[in-house]
Amino acid sequence: MTADSALNQSSPAGGSEWRRGWPIVLTSMVGVGTGAVVYQYVASLFITALEAEYGWSRGQVMTIGALALAGAFSAPFMGRIADRYGIRLVAISSILIVTMAYLGLAASDGSMAQIIPLMVIFGLAAPGTAGIVYARAIASWFVTHRGMALGLMSSGISISVLIFNTPIAWLIDTHGFRAAYVALALLALCIGLPVVWRGLRLNPDEPQDAATAGLSPAERPVVPLLSILVQPRFWLLVGTMALFNMPSAGILTQLAPLLEGRGLTLVQGGLLFSLFTASVLAGRLLVGWAFDRYSPPHIASIVAFAAGFGILSFLDAAPVIALIPGIIAVGLVQGSESDVVAYFIGRMFPTASFSTVYGLTMTGTMTGTAIGIIAFGRLYDHYGDYHVPLLIGAGLFFLVSAMYLTMLRYFRQP
Repeated sequence: MTADSALNQSSPAGGSEWRRGWPIVLTSMVGVGTGAVVYQYVASLFITALEAEYGWSRGQVMTIGALALAGAFSAPFMGRIADRYGIRLVAISSILIVTMAYLGLAASDGSMAQIIPLMVIFGLAAPGTAGIVYARAIASWFVTHRGMALGLMSSGISISVLIFNTPIAWLIDTHGFRAAYVALALLALCIGLPVVWRGLRLNPDEPQDAATAGLSPAERPVVPLLSILVQPRFWLLVGTMALFNMPSAGILTQLAPLLEGRGLTLVQGGLLFSLFTASVLAGRLLVGWAFDRYSPPHIASIVAFAAGFGILSFLDAAPVIALIPGIIAVGLVQGSESDVVAYFIGRMFPTASFSTVYGLTMTGTMTGTAIGIIAFGRLYDHYGDYHVPLLIGAGLFFLVSAMYLTMLRYFRQP
């Protein structure tokens, strides 16, 4: 099946999509909302506690945290397994491994011999609790309203953070970060696993080409990796998302100290953090909704361009009041990421290679994330503030905005 033929397949009526597919959307929301991605959103709450407990510098904390991005190496293999043997195998096994890693971190004595392997194991399993499996399920059930369905799926992360951010912060403050790790483990094991076990599945009536109709995922021919890797559209997408994640991850993982550095009170910082989380949720839903109605590359470009200006509001020279629109802009672009990756892959590549392409793309995005996390921390250690990384981050978002527009030549509406 060619990419263009996949894009031109007829879709069921929108109402029929929602009637049949809403349980998959709900399952996917719970899956991503209890998976490893949640840790990325609450990681900044652990920074000062880890510094105080182990005597690490800010750069050391962020470098160790970046080890969780070992999924950059496992994501392509997970995507390949999901396309070949099914998404349930990948999702369920990954949830169990992430749970064990959380419990290991809670029991650790802080030695590098324990912390490093645990963070690497956590990172290797993390992609299996994200879009590789859940976006693939959504794509099989939705065509006409795929953007909104993906937005709802990824909103599970924001809803989870809104619900659990304050309890996690309270646990760290009153019982220590170890108790918070246990809570995250229970979230995955007691809520995520049962829901995913029962509800995650592909659409049995998903359109296939003549060569694969009636075949199970294990029986369908696998799209050769080389045929994916030689396509310019693949490298354009990977490069764009890698650059996107550098400033995005740097801001996300150090949002709390960034706000503290502006001299805000604890209450003011908490309000802005809540505004950021709400903006991420709004970004997931609004961008997904807009993708179904307007040109997705143009929508993504506008959101990234606004985020470039939003980052500048964190500079000391900017008035504190500018943090409000800045937080909103950065939150919207943060929320758009999962919509962009899943939606663009579904419109630029054949369905049979969805999880494989997603996994390969995650290698690029997670590499960018690791670079962003480490660079923000190390540049802070070197300069004593976030001025330089913020300026670099703004420039990267402006570049990403332009790169989205170059994807128009490869993009097709269904």
